[in-house]
Amino acid sequence: MKLKNYRDIDLIRKRFEQVSSEFNQKELDSIILKLADKKKSYESFNREAIELSTKISSLLVKKAELEKLKEKILSLKVCPTCLQEVAVTHKHGIFEQTEKEIYGITNDKINLDNEKQKKEILLKQASLEISELEKSKFSLESIKVRMQTIQEDSKKLDDFEKQKISLSGDIEMITSQVYRLKENISELKKYDLIMQTKKRELESIVLDEKQVEIKRAEIVKEIDIGKLEIARMEKEIEGKEKIKDELIYITELENWISIQFLELISFIEKSVMLRLREEFSKLFNEWFSILVPDTFNVRLDDEFTPIIEQQDYELDYSYLSGGERTAIALAYRLALNQTINSLLSEIKTKGIVILDEPTDGFSQQQLDKMRDVLQQLKVNQLIIVSHDQKMEGFVDNIIRLKKTQGVTSIAV
Repeated sequence: MKLKNYRDIDLIRKRFEQVSSEFNQKELDSIILKLADKKKSYESFNREAIELSTKISSLLVKKAELEKLKEKILSLKVCPTCLQEVAVTHKHGIFEQTEKEIYGITNDKINLDNEKQKKEILLKQASLEISELEKSKFSLESIKVRMQTIQEDSKKLDDFEKQKISLSGDIEMITSQVYRLKENISELKKYDLIMQTKKRELESIVLDEKQVEIKRAEIVKEIDIGKLEIARMEKEIEGKEKIKDELIYITELENWISIQFLELISFIEKSVMLRLREEFSKLFNEWFSILVPDTFNVRLDDEFTPIIEQQDYELDYSYLSGGERTAIALAYRLALNQTINSLLSEIKTKGIVILDEPTDGFSQQQLDKMRDVLQQLKVNQLIIVSHDQKMEGFVDNIIRLKKTQGVTSIAV
């Protein structure tokens, strides 16, 4: 440590002497003044060069305008102001004047270009001189900074002397402490065997602790898996309980439908059919009584089959005449139509009745009764297909059809 401090002191002194010989403050001040002057000259030259460039650009613009004027004058035949024909002599005079101005502008541009080149040369020289002065200034300023640093280092020489004295005392104290430590180390060696034994015991305990931690982690993982499985099973049980409740409800509903509901439906069906048969039979009897009065009684059985009675005796359908059979068929059809229309209100054609040969086999008396039947129908539109001419008096409109060679058409 002592030798190192001596070397540092000698090095600082040598560096200070060397830098002091290299640095000259007057030279630095002179360079700074010259540099400021050169910068001012450079800025002045630069401004003059910019002004010259501006003048040259202005001359070029003016020259271009004069060239356009020449072309315009050569092609001009009529004055745009007075609309008079421009004389050749007048155009020639203007042309010559323009040529003179162009010539003068060309000479001015040449002179300005020469001045600009001179200024550019001066700018280049000034730039080089500024660059050299900047280098010299930077070199001297660097030396000045180094000298200041060395001066600061020289101030540390006194500190080094003080440190030297302090370090000498520290060295003596450390030497005595090293001696005592060596004695203590010789005494502590007997504890090495005990420390190694305890260290092995500690390593064994740490290993056992790690194994316990691994087992604990495995148990925690098994517990988490068990919780997930329990949650899944609880959810499954909940779903099965819902299915069980739904199954019980469906079973009860099935029992109710199969026992009580079907009986209720059967009862309603019977009641409806009974009411329907009564209404149907009543209408059938009314229509038939109009067509065949005071001769037969008619009704419907449970299967809606017409029953014909005369003096409490049931007659077979084959024993009836053709007109009577037609009357039964027509009364049955009209009663059925009215019954269905009364039950089903959504039938779109309930206001239309179409009868095909409804009076086939009727007597004149039955034909007269047919008018009463048609008046009681109360429908929006009635269409009758018939060959009986008497039916023409019962309707509002008549359409006659004829067949010629197997082709049916409307007769005019």
